[in-house]
Amino acid sequence: MVFYKTGYNRIPKVLYITGPYSDWQKEKQCFIPNSADNISKNSLLQKEKLKYLKVAEKWECAGKNWIPLELAHYFDKQPATLEKYTSVSEVIKQIEQESAGRTRIRNGREFNNERNGRTFRYLHSSLEKFTLAKYRKPFTNYSFRDITEKFIEDFIVHTKREGAKNGNRGGLFNYKVVEYAQKKRLYNVNLDVFDRFKTYMKESPVVTKAVSHEVIRQIEQVDRSILRRCEHLYLDLFLFSYYAGGMSGIDICYLRRDMVVGDTIRYERIKTDKVCRVILTEKAMALIEKYRELASMDYLFPVFKWRNRSQRQMYDRVTYINKKVSETMQKVYAHLGIAHHITWGTARSSFICKMLDEGYHIYQVAEMTGNSPMTIYKHYYGITDRQSIREGMEKLF
Repeated sequence: MVFYKTGYNRIPKVLYITGPYSDWQKEKQCFIPNSADNISKNSLLQKEKLKYLKVAEKWECAGKNWIPLELAHYFDKQPATLEKYTSVSEVIKQIEQESAGRTRIRNGREFNNERNGRTFRYLHSSLEKFTLAKYRKPFTNYSFRDITEKFIEDFIVHTKREGAKNGNRGGLFNYKVVEYAQKKRLYNVNLDVFDRFKTYMKESPVVTKAVSHEVIRQIEQVDRSILRRCEHLYLDLFLFSYYAGGMSGIDICYLRRDMVVGDTIRYERIKTDKVCRVILTEKAMALIEKYRELASMDYLFPVFKWRNRSQRQMYDRVTYINKKVSETMQKVYAHLGIAHHITWGTARSSFICKMLDEGYHIYQVAEMTGNSPMTIYKHYYGITDRQSIREGMEKLF
């Protein structure tokens, strides 16, 4: 039996139906029906042919872009062979599920990676919208042989156009999906198609979110009468983050009293596997004392209200607190007339810049922030006091 389709190589497949060569009709591709045995063999041949034709017609009706090799192996009883035809859509969903299914243990508490799966969920959604808009075809029909240079180029143009509408850079095809498929040894996977687009896939230079220490002082001294009672907590969480090594919001929410030993907090970052050792200043210690009676369940701050909350509820609570901190900071910097857009993440960059500008060693800063020196310089450090630098340069030059 030979499987063929226009534009593809012909794929032969052996059928173990035998008989005298003299009884074979080459033109009609069957045995001469001169005996009950030959009639039975012809029936078997026709049955095999119709079995594969039915599958091909089903794929054609569904708009599937199949290949002869895929059809030839359709009824094979080897799962490993069938899995090699997995579509791009299915692979992205597999990566999403694997990412979300992994668990991490941080500070004695178990966390899942559900948030990490969102990247691939967003990619899948973007590709669905792209293929329907550009090619009028559902993304589920695409296999890895369809991921060509032209496809990637069209996707980059599409996402940049959509990004321009939303005021961002847009997204890019995540070549890790193709690397994953290559490791699985799926058919028609080709990483070389990305070579032309490596420039597009490089991360753009990071503009630090940091603000000068003078701006932080203004925030410290803001007239709190403009804030509601609950917003005092949100402002204090931002300030604690700045005092305590630029600690991330989720790490602050999960801080417990047993992590504080003397004037030091030791904790594992939830986002990474880094261990941080933060030296607490008097201002940081004062904020801990301020909320000691209000916090429950041995937490440092009154974020979680009662025991036995599910992981989903706790994540939702952290998301809510993060949103409220951002809204409070927006109110504060609008009141102070500060031109910078300040979020919870600003505290981390500002702490790093202040420490390095004051001459502290990069490894000392890395120990408190839980970032590698390379990450600190690449993503966080920047110029916060341009006037001082300008005055210094005037003296030098």
